[in-house]
Amino acid sequence: MPGTITNPVLLFIADLFPMAHAMDAMMSVIFYHAGLSDVIMALLTMLLIGIIAMGLGINLIERRNQ
Repeated sequence: MPGTITNPVLLFIADLFPMAHAMDAMMSVIFYHAGLSDVIMALLTMLLIGIIAMGLGINLIERRNQ
């Protein structure tokens, strides 16, 4: 398939960003009529990435203000 990235390093880096998981979930819902139970792992992964990013951000802001 043209335009598909197959490099494992780039795929790993893409998995660190929530946009890849959001696009996977949206494409599953739109193209394959997936339900909530089908995309729950992508949603939970995005939630986990958000919680980790928020924790890091709060930690860095508090460290900078000391």
